[in-house]
Amino acid sequence: VLLFGVRNFPQSAVRNETIGDLVRGAGQVIVSKPFIRLAPIAVSTQATMMALQALWVGPFLRDIAGFSPATAATIVSVMGGAVIVGYALSGFVGDRLVRRRGMPVVYVMLGGCILVFSMQLAIVLITPSWSAPFWIGFALFGTFTALSYPALGRHFAVEQTGRVNASLNFLLFVGGFVFQWTFGVIVERLTPSLGLEGAYDTALRLLIGLQAAGYVWYAIRRPGKG
Repeated sequence: VLLFGVRNFPQSAVRNETIGDLVRGAGQVIVSKPFIRLAPIAVSTQATMMALQALWVGPFLRDIAGFSPATAATIVSVMGGAVIVGYALSGFVGDRLVRRRGMPVVYVMLGGCILVFSMQLAIVLITPSWSAPFWIGFALFGTFTALSYPALGRHFAVEQTGRVNASLNFLLFVGGFVFQWTFGVIVERLTPSLGLEGAYDTALRLLIGLQAAGYVWYAIRRPGKG
């Protein structure tokens, strides 16, 4: 967010607020048009990244792609490095496109989402043993979804920035937990009938479907401020 400029907080924005004020303020953010439009794609993409990279990529690489535990662990470690590189890359690319080309930051964020979406499509369509580069790309480009914070923040008054970020964080972490748990349930329930690879493939396709729905939702919702 800092790469897109620090917004000066006026003294009027710094005031004592009750818990009720904070709850009402967060509620106003969540029901606003910009939040309703962007949150589904932002949350579904970020929650998928969190759920898969935190728990399910390693087992996929070992059990489906056939890598040894050591090789799978190395690939997961490289993905961790790709996340660090990705945040720097998203900031650099975003700064150039937003500041120098005048592109809305939301378009940069959506472009990154399309790239990470493409990585997931490749993973389910190709031979699993070839999936390692696409998992690394998944980690690299998934970081562009962090641009959803400045993209949303530009629709709200400066004193609401904390509420916007907190609301998005809440949905992200809830979504990450739900996606991670649901992925395991699907794999467990479908393995007897579809086999382990078929169960993983079905779970991945469902996550991809949720993200695709987020794109459609963003496209059909009319832009506007809450």
